[in-house]
Amino acid sequence: MYAESSLRLLFAYKKGGRMFALILSILIMQPQGQIIWSISGTGGIYNAVSTDDMNSDQHPDVLAAVYYGAYPSPPIRLYLVSGLDGSTIWTRGDCQGTWGNKGLATIDDISGDSIQDFLLGTPGGTFPGSTVFAINGLSGATIWSWCTYTQGPNWGWVYTVKPAPDRDYDGYPEVLASAGGNTNNNSGTAFCFSGHTGETLWTFRPPLDGAQCIGSFVDINNDTVPEVVVGAGGNGYDNRVFCVNGRNGQQIWAYNTGNSVWDVEPFGDANNNQILDVIAGGWSNKVVCLEGSNGSLIWENNLGYVVMEVVPIRDINNDGIMDVIVGSWSSSVYLLSGQNGNILWSCPIGQDCWSVDTLSDVTGDRIPEVIVGALNGRSVKVLNGISGEVLWYYNFIDRVYDVTGASDLDGDSISDVLVSLQDQNNQPYQLYAFKGIPVGMQEKIEPKIAPKYSIEYKRDEVVLRLKVPEAKKVGYQLLDVSGRIWENSQPKKSFDGIWYIHIKRNTKPAGIYFIRLQIEDENSLTVKIYLI
Repeated sequence: MYAESSLRLLFAYKKGGRMFALILSILIMQPQGQIIWSISGTGGIYNAVSTDDMNSDQHPDVLAAVYYGAYPSPPIRLYLVSGLDGSTIWTRGDCQGTWGNKGLATIDDISGDSIQDFLLGTPGGTFPGSTVFAINGLSGATIWSWCTYTQGPNWGWVYTVKPAPDRDYDGYPEVLASAGGNTNNNSGTAFCFSGHTGETLWTFRPPLDGAQCIGSFVDINNDTVPEVVVGAGGNGYDNRVFCVNGRNGQQIWAYNTGNSVWDVEPFGDANNNQILDVIAGGWSNKVVCLEGSNGSLIWENNLGYVVMEVVPIRDINNDGIMDVIVGSWSSSVYLLSGQNGNILWSCPIGQDCWSVDTLSDVTGDRIPEVIVGALNGRSVKVLNGISGEVLWYYNFIDRVYDVTGASDLDGDSISDVLVSLQDQNNQPYQLYAFKGIPVGMQEKIEPKIAPKYSIEYKRDEVVLRLKVPEAKKVGYQLLDVSGRIWENSQPKKSFDGIWYIHIKRNTKPAGIYFIRLQIEDENSLTVKIYLI
């Protein structure tokens, strides 16, 4: 399905000594997104992520959390649904919801059943508010929880939850969480929990304000444990990005951004010194790129709008450095150069482009695409990663809270898109799964280029998809920059004939890695990836 938009051109010409104007309207046909399925979520869905196959139907599934302020009856707060058709696998009503789109995550098995598990961070008052939940992926039961109201060290809403590499040597990944402060004590808390037991390994407290965001970084002090980056803010009292020791939570460096930090992410090597760097954004209207070893400023770009999300994307402009997608209060989405912060392209989407994400290549050029959700523009668009050209769009009646690049949900070998909506108007559903590219466009694009591989940067793993001739054997090695071999194995072949290599982010130190592919009777192929 296509929708019309118009472009008006003004031409001036002279005839018989008089000037005339001619206005020419050109209709532009833009394709509309193709819905795979949609479900209702009373109160609105604030966040959704794709998961492993939990119901054994050979398709990934979807985890979604309700906006915390809604109180439907019965109060379903958390959904696990089939990625194929949206049917319910399990639900929970006793764990509050989320505030913002960073309070939900997947994590490798922490319960001991060899099945992926989930993390949820909740806002609000007493339990189940202000709580970190570790949730069994198969059953939906709580593995462990930590409530800041009752267990401290200071009561505050939980804004972010993320997995991190094992640091207590029990063979399970750990859990990072960031929490705000309260009216009696503004100082929030960054937590590192044992993923398996929920024991607090360490805490770090920004002295003046909440811990708004958190992420696992790389080892910069040579103690073999990756560090952690924390963004402070919420009230404008503490506006710093902190890098803290991953082993004990002690501060290593800090950088003042000028106002509350809303998002902080590990980044590629922007200045080519073989150390990964950090990007952050927030209420200072700036995106900053910081030197990973000491926090010094590499570059900044003041976009003039509050920055809501900064998302690293594979190198777009061929300078060897990752680039940055920016979601903000602007009506446009921006792609910035990772080297200097300059705008590579921008695209008008609609009012308040708060949510952005990457989508694994759907056009055959081996470059990821960009997904953008406009909160008050009430629309989602998927853009070509290289040019910013609109590939498809979809308009809604309700606000768009979150957009997420998902795995291939419907089995067509193309990654798909999840869109989460507010529940305030007459929109019948609040969670939508879209095909990564509509069928009509897919037929036009596929014959142009047949890529051998594509890379998808997901929240908890990097997935390499490989197409090879039938009956060919495939092997791979994963190496770091020193040449150390971390994995030496064979990819998994799916029922659709595609080979998949899943590199988990939280099982090895963050950094630059190389996947060396060996295809039977063909030359080897080496692909660079970032684990951050």
